[in-house]
Amino acid sequence: MLIVKLIHSRDMKKYILSLALCAIALCNFAQIQSYKIVSQADEERVILPYDSLTNITRNNLPSLIGQKIQILPEMGRSSIGLDNGPTIYSRKPNSRGYCNEAVISPDTGFTIYESKFGTFNNEVFDIIGADSIQSDDRGTYRTKHFYLIVSNEKYPGRNYLDVGFVNDEYNNDVLTKRDELINIHKFIILGYFEKLRETMKGKKYVNQYTSNRSLGGDYIVYNLSDGKPLQSIPQNHVWEIVDLTFIEADDKAMLGYILTSNDIKDVFCSTYLKNFIPYNEYLAESKKKANWEKSMITKYGKANGTLIIQGKVKIGFTKKMCEESWGKPSDINKTSGSWGVHEQWVYGYGSYLYFENGRLTSIQN
Repeated sequence: MLIVKLIHSRDMKKYILSLALCAIALCNFAQIQSYKIVSQADEERVILPYDSLTNITRNNLPSLIGQKIQILPEMGRSSIGLDNGPTIYSRKPNSRGYCNEAVISPDTGFTIYESKFGTFNNEVFDIIGADSIQSDDRGTYRTKHFYLIVSNEKYPGRNYLDVGFVNDEYNNDVLTKRDELINIHKFIILGYFEKLRETMKGKKYVNQYTSNRSLGGDYIVYNLSDGKPLQSIPQNHVWEIVDLTFIEADDKAMLGYILTSNDIKDVFCSTYLKNFIPYNEYLAESKKKANWEKSMITKYGKANGTLIIQGKVKIGFTKKMCEESWGKPSDINKTSGSWGVHEQWVYGYGSYLYFENGRLTSIQN
């Protein structure tokens, strides 16, 4: 009996131990926390308010809602008629970015219709929306078209104004090239126009080219009376911007600045001002140049200083004087011997300076 009782006691201990272990395990399992995953709505894109500092860009279309847009007059149509538009649709185009039956005032001369040339000249629309269409083509070329949704009394409803596109080229699903066309020269946001007008009126610019032609050969300043270009302009002529407006002539139409000066009145130029120097920059550069010229006279005397200012050199000049006049050479060839050190300074267009022991001895120009 004693042995049997001992066996039961051991079994009971094992049973109790097993229960204890199970309880511990259950307690441990009870400590595991569960989390419920709640689907979050897609984060809404933040649309920054329009700052009136830019016209139309691909990235600012949604911010233009609430603004007014004017269709600029179209002039100088090409002989082959490829400059139709801008095109406005009475409803959203298809995935290819066109819809012949929805084109307002269609020109049916081509397979894909566009609005007739000049249909919307000077029309002002309210911008009530923005949209885009991604082509469903998954091949090499994939195009996204961009639209402003516009309306006015003459063209009520939701009309889709085609403002441009982005065309991506892929190779094995890797983007290799991107072409972008936003027709900024066909429309203008009136808020941008007013801001630009307010900012630029009264500003001064200095003429760079006496021939009135840019480095590309294009004329820069035109007469308001007949639209013809000025044939010459004095060097460093100072212009003041009087106004910003849209200018129409027989062979051109452009958004341009009306200019005036002490000697020349009633002329205009385009809003591209890279052919001019801002007046403040011109004054700063003139002051810097005057100080440099004064220092050349002080350092090298009137005769030599004047030559340096004129970009000239003469036999006997030191290397420093030559550098002041011609600038640093593109290359230096040096020879040393018992006679001393000879140097050849190489400049562009076949010009060379030769030095012996630091003094200019020969000029090849």
